[in-house]
Amino acid sequence: MARSDREEIIAEEHQQILNKEVEGSFEANNSNPGLNQYIHKVVVMLRQKKENGKEKFYPYWHVEEQQSLKFQKFQVTTAKVERFSSYVKTTLHITDGTEAVQKVTHINFIAWPDHDVPSDTTEFLQFVLEMRRFQEELYVE
Repeated sequence: MARSDREEIIAEEHQQILNKEVEGSFEANNSNPGLNQYIHKVVVMLRQKKENGKEKFYPYWHVEEQQSLKFQKFQVTTAKVERFSSYVKTTLHITDGTEAVQKVTHINFIAWPDHDVPSDTTEFLQFVLEMRRFQEELYVE
């Protein structure tokens, strides 16, 4: 099986999982605390919204604190934004119309050059080390 085939299968399986989760509510998902202690919602992006003057993805979060975007029954509120030299760490609160709230940490590496590779890998290596520290913190919470 070619590498790209494996990636497509993984992406397809992941989409099936996401579809199943969307069918229920966050309250139903929160009813099992034993399960939720192992579910950490983190999104790591290695691209910028605009590259080479073109929009690369549709923004699903607001860049300003206490601002929200709504997608059907879901509301995504930006609770906190922390800006660092090479990345932005955003805490999002997602609701689905119930009282339950899912906390998602969104980390966007912004120092990768457009259509190129970094001439100095120091910032990216620091970013990777920070992600490892962040992972360790998640397991402590």
